[in-house]
Amino acid sequence: MNAAILFKRLQGLQGPAPLLTGQIVENLGDGLVQVAQPGGGTQNVRNPPGVAVGQWVFFQSGVITGQAPTRAPVRIEI
Repeated sequence: MNAAILFKRLQGLQGPAPLLTGQIVENLGDGLVQVAQPGGGTQNVRNPPGVAVGQWVFFQSGVITGQAPTRAPVRIEI
């Protein structure tokens, strides 16, 4: 087997990218925004729906997939 086939098989073992949530904190221009995640950290993602700064969004694989509810997330420790 060549390396390309092995790599495709390895990718097939992985699940889909997780659906994440965050709040848009900055518009970077050219359809990119910076999203702050509730647990900390930021990520630059594409914004095809054109959601405004300050809104909560769902994003996956570096692309906003839709608008999320605007309530604050709750952290529960077990």
